[in-house]
Amino acid sequence: MWVYSLSGFKHGRHLLDLGDLAAARALADHGLATARKNNWNDEFSWFHALLARIDLAEGKDPTRHLDKIRAWTSRTGDMQWIIEAHLLAAQHLLARGDTQAALGEADAGLLHAVACGYGLLRIELLIVISRIRLAWPDAPAAIQAAREALDLASHPDCGYAWGEADAAQAWGEAYFAANDLTLARRAFTRALAVRERIEHRGAGRMEPDASCADHT
Repeated sequence: MWVYSLSGFKHGRHLLDLGDLAAARALADHGLATARKNNWNDEFSWFHALLARIDLAEGKDPTRHLDKIRAWTSRTGDMQWIIEAHLLAAQHLLARGDTQAALGEADAGLLHAVACGYGLLRIELLIVISRIRLAWPDAPAAIQAAREALDLASHPDCGYAWGEADAAQAWGEAYFAANDLTLARRAFTRALAVRERIEHRGAGRMEPDASCADHT
């Protein structure tokens, strides 16, 4: 049975987090088609954002979905999706190697997330910033951003386990780049423990080869 509207969006995001990209895409496509059929304009951005995340996970270009989100937010000023678009654009630009533009998108999104209280998006943006800083490379700045994300995600008032796992992974990668292998291994161990507990899609990820990581 298909699910759509908010329940479909949430279920699709869960499938994406578990790594079932085909099922997530099928559900998102159905949700978007249903929203169009019924003129549920408020829901277009939900499913375009989900499809953009799936494109990123598959190494594809999410620009067409980002353009739809930004067309919507230019008319509505919906801050959640303004921040989401900054996050997804930063991830896309980082994957393309344009770290300067990626940082600009991430910093803008983080400013809005902090000001407007979007705590989960704030955590995701800090993780992206950590990876951008690592790519420059600036390991100390990467460590700082990842640690802030980790502290926020693991705080008792938040308890965002998915974010905790990704933040710990980014933290470990930054420490590895700084040649602090003891702290890197500690971070990777924490990430793995959280992933195994929640059956996260990254449960099998390991640290780099040592020879060469809603409102609150």
